[in-house]
Amino acid sequence: MAEGFVDTTTAAEEEIAELIKMDFIEPVMKEGRTLENKFIRMNPFIRLIVMTLAKRENYIDLGSEGDLPKGVTRKVILLRTDEKSSQYAIRNQDPTNLETLFNINQSLIDLQSFWLSKAKSLRVLQLGSWRGSSDHHIKVASAEFLESFVNLKSLKYLGLNMVYGIQKLPPSVSSLADLRILDLKACHKLTKIPTKISKLTSLTHLDMPGCYMIESMPKELGHLKELRVLKGFVVGNPKREDACKIVHLTNLKNLRKLSVYCSMADVEEATELEGLSEFEELRSLTIAWIEIPSPSKFSKGKSHRGNFFTRLVSRYHEIGAKEKRGYPLNTGIRRANADPVPEKLDQIKLEKAKSVEQLTGTPSPDDKSFLPKQLGKLDLRCFPNSSLPTWINPDQLEKLEKLYIRGGHLCYLKKFKTVKTLRLRYLTKLKMD
Repeated sequence: MAEGFVDTTTAAEEEIAELIKMDFIEPVMKEGRTLENKFIRMNPFIRLIVMTLAKRENYIDLGSEGDLPKGVTRKVILLRTDEKSSQYAIRNQDPTNLETLFNINQSLIDLQSFWLSKAKSLRVLQLGSWRGSSDHHIKVASAEFLESFVNLKSLKYLGLNMVYGIQKLPPSVSSLADLRILDLKACHKLTKIPTKISKLTSLTHLDMPGCYMIESMPKELGHLKELRVLKGFVVGNPKREDACKIVHLTNLKNLRKLSVYCSMADVEEATELEGLSEFEELRSLTIAWIEIPSPSKFSKGKSHRGNFFTRLVSRYHEIGAKEKRGYPLNTGIRRANADPVPEKLDQIKLEKAKSVEQLTGTPSPDDKSFLPKQLGKLDLRCFPNSSLPTWINPDQLEKLEKLYIRGGHLCYLKKFKTVKTLRLRYLTKLKMD
């Protein structure tokens, strides 16, 4: 999308399907099944031909030892070999016509602000890890290069995923009016999303899962009317007036995919999730119940804050792995002003139920679901109760075809007649007939 080859994700999926059909690329297989085209790979022989043609057309080029070739190239990759690093070689190049800067395996980013500020034609800036694994984090020598964003008016894609050392986004980000995709996934030191993010009126994808230091989101997210994908949204505490809640996002009429983190308290009422039914285009919804640490609790002393970050980093791999596998997440630090989690929640619910049918049986017509009726996929992670709440009513989810439940304390499951794909993982307490 950022390169201008396609305009929408739907068009991109169609192009990928066509390339797979023509055997140019192939989906990655895992555990005997495809990963829904999330990961694809190219045959080495075909890749060699593509790279040769790309170099011939001066589309992209890089010397085998990390040196940039002479001449003008619009695409540059950051590649580190045993002896050299291309990110130091590019400092001698004129970035005026540069369109793409893509990090391949550079673990330490050391870009100069004055050099990057000259790249006014830059459309794609991928500095984070593209591997999609929490084992590949990127460090920055200095976050000052972020200030150069004020001159990158043509930028459409910004990838800072898994970049360690970015605590906040600078005001210069608001200058990226043409930005379509902002990837902040696993920036685990990021503590705040600026209110000026509302200036990114062209944004269609905002990816923030794994940013466990963020306590709440700004209400200005509701101004991003072109947003289609929002991942990692932290549902604000209902008792805080300044926190962004689901109801503040109801103007996002184009939203098709949403993933949220919410607290473990009051799951049955779920006042934090009210407003979901307003998203008429929403097709995929992921809800993870998680306790999120509050950086404000550690703001009084550098030593305490330093110890906190040390603990968080040391546990980050474990936390990320648990989230993927659906285990209940707890970083060891409670969110400030968070409601207390009821003790013995499962036992209380089981004692109130007169029979198993009350937990698993046919939903009552009076059970009002505030989930979108057109929802096609529902993914629940780390669910803390023994049975699904009344606001998840199978009879009102007529188009639900995929139901994923990973981790938590679920014991009983309702009947979903329309579901074609059911995935239940890490549910040690689940009882099946």
